[in-house]
Amino acid sequence: MSKSKDQNEESDVELDEYYQETIGETKRYISRLKDPQVAQVCKKWIERLNYAKNQRPLRNQYLAELYWRLKDGQIEGVFRRAPSKGPLVPYQKPLVTETDSCSESSASTQIARSCKHHWVRSKEPSRPESPPKSQEVVDETDEALSQDGRSELSPKAQFCLENTSKVQLHIHQQKIDHLTDTVRGLQAKNEYLNQQLIRRQGREDGNEVHQLRVTVKQKNGEISDLKSRVLQVQQMNKNIKDCHEEIIHRCRDAMDEQVQRFKFKLRQEEMKSEQLSQEVDKLTLKVEKLSQEKEEELRLKQENQEELQADRERAFESKYKHLESINGDLIRENEMKEKNILLLNTRLQELENKLQSKSEEEAKLQSLLNDQCSTMKDEFMKIRNEMEEANKQQNQVLIQKISSLKKCLLKLEKSKQKIILDYKQKIFEMEKNKEIEMKTLELHLQEQHNELSTSLSSEKQCELDSLVNMLEERYKGFVIKTEAMADSQRQKYLQKLTDLENQLCYLKSTIKTDGTYV
Repeated sequence: MSKSKDQNEESDVELDEYYQETIGETKRYISRLKDPQVAQVCKKWIERLNYAKNQRPLRNQYLAELYWRLKDGQIEGVFRRAPSKGPLVPYQKPLVTETDSCSESSASTQIARSCKHHWVRSKEPSRPESPPKSQEVVDETDEALSQDGRSELSPKAQFCLENTSKVQLHIHQQKIDHLTDTVRGLQAKNEYLNQQLIRRQGREDGNEVHQLRVTVKQKNGEISDLKSRVLQVQQMNKNIKDCHEEIIHRCRDAMDEQVQRFKFKLRQEEMKSEQLSQEVDKLTLKVEKLSQEKEEELRLKQENQEELQADRERAFESKYKHLESINGDLIRENEMKEKNILLLNTRLQELENKLQSKSEEEAKLQSLLNDQCSTMKDEFMKIRNEMEEANKQQNQVLIQKISSLKKCLLKLEKSKQKIILDYKQKIFEMEKNKEIEMKTLELHLQEQHNELSTSLSSEKQCELDSLVNMLEERYKGFVIKTEAMADSQRQKYLQKLTDLENQLCYLKSTIKTDGTYV
């Protein structure tokens, strides 16, 4: 994926450089135009192409066509009017309906030109100097397409090439249909002239018959020329279809490979996501346990608070009952006094002052009792509010501690995964380097063995065997040393990984002690 992305970026940079070089030449030709209306339309086209950055190949094709039309001094086709809004449509040159040989050569040069606009960066837009023959141009386009197919193209480039081949195929089909229609019309005219010739035989003079025969011969020659051209165009159409099918097949193969790579990476990411989800589940279980413990603590505190409040209410009720009993006693005393008043009318004047003083004392006691009740109620409400605020603050502090501990755990897990990946990568690189060294040593030994076997004679075969045995022993010793070094490095990295895991476990155990966070 990274390789295809780099290729796409390189192709985009090349297309932008080609566009910037060509647009400078085009603006010079626009400044030389004498017709201000045509110059204004060309400037609008330049502005429109500047905004078409997502369609670089098609933008370059439009700019190259405008450049060559300005250079030839003939502004025709779509460049005679202002550009439309929206994305650029595939550019098609107007069909040539003449019956000369230039029609086939212009179509073939358009194919080569469009391919070059898409894929090749040159300092000046390419244009054919003279129209070549149709079969030669078809061979050149086939060779260019096969070379492009052999090279590694990006998906964007393959899509653009496929679009251009479709447009060219459509143009050739239209030309074939037009030529077949003209052949049919000429055949109908030939039949009509033959009928007229048969009718007028014997009626007209010999001169008119001779003229009719001459015209018939001319028409037959034209028909034979048109048939040969139709065959040539059909052959061109067949070659283009073959190239188009081959390009589509290659594009499909490349897309299948990219899809397989993407699926493999997707599976890896899914496995990683499953592992992460399992870790998240474990953390959620831990958090749920902690929340349950905290809820139990809060419930116990609430129960204690309710018990205290019930005790206070019971004390208040007992005091209230005591006051009511005092009031009942006072009322009974008053009744007894009234009875005594009826009996002791004589002592009424003496005891009026005492009664007034007692009534004043009772009023004072009643006011004192009311004041004490109100103050006790206010104190109860204050104590209750203070306890609720203290509980809320404790809950907020506990929640903040839980969130900070979660973040610490996540950071530790991420650092652990990163360190494990780094050590695994280092181990893999060391093993790979050792394998490469072993292979190079084996090749070196084989080369020495072959050189010695070819150079030495049969008389020195014993010396050769001894040298070979000595080299083999050295090679075996080197292999044993490299394996021992690799094992020691592997053991060191594994020991470091186990140390890191132990540190993580120790951190987790220190974070959570006796079911509560420190």
